[in-house]
Amino acid sequence: MKPSSCMPTMLRPEVDLVVLGSGAGGLAAAVTAAAKGLTVAVFEKDAVLGGTTAWSGGWMWIPCSGVEQPPSDDSLDKVATYLASELGAAFARQKDKIDAYLKTGPEMVRFFEQLPNAEFHFETDPRQPDFHASAGSHAGRALRACSFDGRKLGKDIAWLRPPLYELTLWGMGIESGKELNYFFNASRSLYALGYVAWRLARYARDWLVYGRDMHLVNGNALVARLLAAAFQIECDACKPQTGHGAFERIGLFPSHPVRRLILDGNGRVCAAVVATPDGEREIFAKHGVVLACGGFPHDVERLRQCIAHAPNGYEHLSAAPICNTGDGLQMGEMAGGQVKPTQAAPAAWTPVSRYRRRDGSTAVYPHLVERAKPGVIAVNRAGQRFCDEAGAYHDVVKHWIDTSPADGPLHAWLICDRRFLWRYGLGAVSPRTPFTPLPVWALWTDYLKVSRTIEGLARACGIESSALRATVDRYNHFAPASDPDFQRGENPYDRYQGDARTQPNPCLAPIIHAPFFAVRLEPGSLGTFAGLESDAQGHVLRANGEPIPGLYACGNDMAPVMGGFYPSGGITVGAAMTFGYAVGKNVAGEPSKGPP
Repeated sequence: MKPSSCMPTMLRPEVDLVVLGSGAGGLAAAVTAAAKGLTVAVFEKDAVLGGTTAWSGGWMWIPCSGVEQPPSDDSLDKVATYLASELGAAFARQKDKIDAYLKTGPEMVRFFEQLPNAEFHFETDPRQPDFHASAGSHAGRALRACSFDGRKLGKDIAWLRPPLYELTLWGMGIESGKELNYFFNASRSLYALGYVAWRLARYARDWLVYGRDMHLVNGNALVARLLAAAFQIECDACKPQTGHGAFERIGLFPSHPVRRLILDGNGRVCAAVVATPDGEREIFAKHGVVLACGGFPHDVERLRQCIAHAPNGYEHLSAAPICNTGDGLQMGEMAGGQVKPTQAAPAAWTPVSRYRRRDGSTAVYPHLVERAKPGVIAVNRAGQRFCDEAGAYHDVVKHWIDTSPADGPLHAWLICDRRFLWRYGLGAVSPRTPFTPLPVWALWTDYLKVSRTIEGLARACGIESSALRATVDRYNHFAPASDPDFQRGENPYDRYQGDARTQPNPCLAPIIHAPFFAVRLEPGSLGTFAGLESDAQGHVLRANGEPIPGLYACGNDMAPVMGGFYPSGGITVGAAMTFGYAVGKNVAGEPSKGPP
């Protein structure tokens, strides 16, 4: 599909605000500033828009957002209690940012919901708990953009980054939560099977007519709604003058990487040098530049410096887009900013597996969901369990790293049986339904290890047979009732991610149905944490703590609100949206005040 007339056809030499990156943070800043009357140019290095957000689950941790249904008894005091218990001493160090985040988040939600003609709708899951059952924890604090009909974008949907293929079914996005459970239960429920059949039929129609799925969910839906808002603001601004959607308020420029920033004689960031099809051009920014380039998940040199288990940088695997190579951090440092190591973790950890696609490229699959389902365990290279497999993805990798010997490769294995594989899938292998083929490709490519016996599976994985046999036997002895070793299924987050149909523990079932399968895991990330030091308003700071005039950061280019801690799902996208909105308002001269 070709872009519609709503995409810009010209590049202005001067705008009010330049934004680098088109994920949640960058687009939130752009839409907010444009809605306040500023002209904005968004430059994206990649050929599509959406950044890492378009591949994410799209959840945003915004406590007390006002979206909660039914209304909850949550409060910002309870939230502060939870964060204090999670962050420890770091809570005091991060308090200014945390306060700004908690107070501005609900304001951000109201702003986007009230944008004229933008159709911004959010929803919560009242059952979804925080990651940990610490003091002050609560369910229902995360929200996400509702599913979106991609047809409303018209031809402009060609600019939207498709969802990560490895997390789709043949390119069809599946909404996390209730919809995903329909796919898990398609072999056990006629209603679920009917729903899956309807979704597949709808996807087939969309693919034949439009060449892609038009039922947008998760992070794809969030980015689509932000783009719809950008296009609407753009068209509303220019129609009285031109009668069409030429660039008046917001310009979106994919395939336009920014090479460097320009500072004036007073040290103010005043322009960006952009690579265009016609050569490099200087674009002046009256009010400043926003760095929102997605952190450094593929910056080999910075990975080498920040991640201990990646001594050469290349060892680290990330599920973020390959174009996220730390450009924003490098430009921020050249302008006088600084990137400091985070107090806790340098990245949002997640277990990943990798396999080779048909085109020869390497796919990275983030294991976010199936680990909590009953009938799977994770073992290290010695064949021993090392954590509560159903726990939060960040926690699993942290325990894995902390308990692994310093010598030798850092990898692990997910182990399951035939019943589990058929019901829930394993990594990139989809659950078995009448509509999904047998995972022959996974066996041919050696992505799946398989054996009729646990001992044979151990040999295939390079694990000592007796060790894996002992681990599986001990796990089976206590399942499905309890897990005395790691208390799997005994906390709210585990139970939420498990299978409620399995009782008494929704996260436990014996591994007894041959053949047995394994997938090799490696420590990876969904994105990075270490970013540019900034204040609660998003200004990038010099080493002496002074703001750099005209330079802002949000998303993963901004030092994390939580100091590298990960207390709940949606922290990353929630902070990106909140501080992107705050930056947009501040640039427009309307500082955020939080809820009344």
